Amino acid sequence: MGTLKHPAALDELLLYRLYVLQKAGRERVERSYRDALGISLRDHTILALVARSPGTTLSELAAASGMDVVVASRCVSGMVTRRLLSKSRRQGNNRFAQIHLTEAGEQAHACAIEIGTRYSEALTCGLSDDEAAALDSMLTALTARAKALASTTDSAPHV
Repeated sequence: MGTLKHPAALDELLLYRLYVLQKAGRERVERSYRDALGISLRDHTILALVARSPGTTLSELAAASGMDVVVASRCVSGMVTRRLLSKSRRQGNNRFAQIHLTEAGEQAHACAIEIGTRYSEALTCGLSDDEAAALDSMLTALTARAKALASTTDSAPHV
C-alpha cells in the first residue's frame, strides 16, 4: 500500500484523486447550470472570463480557458445567438472582435457564480477554517508546482 507522496496504485495517485473529486463535482454543478440557466460549465467559464476582462478576444479567451480556439469559437457563437454575449470590432483593427457580456449574460454569470458558491460551501462545510485555509494553500502550491513541471522537457519528471 502506498501513500499520497509515494503511490502504489491508481486510487493513490494525486491527479486521479483530484480527477474523481472534480468529476463528481462537475457533474452536479453542470446539471444545476443546465437546469437553472440552460448553459454548460464550459459556457460559464467563457462568461466568467469575459466578465473579468470585458472586450477580450476569442484567442485571448481560448488561451485563458485552456480551450481549443475552435471549441471556444463554437461556445461564443452559441452564446451570441442566445444573446448572452455580444461581439463588436476593435477600433483601428477590424480583424479582432471584442466580446462583451450582454445584460442577460451578466445575469446568467451572476446566477452561475451563486450556484458554484453554494456547491463549494456544501462541499467544504465539513472542513474547519484551518483545514480550508490549509487546503487552499496546498492547492496553490500544487498548482504552481504542476505549472513548473509542465514547462520541463522531461517525459517523467524527477523529484
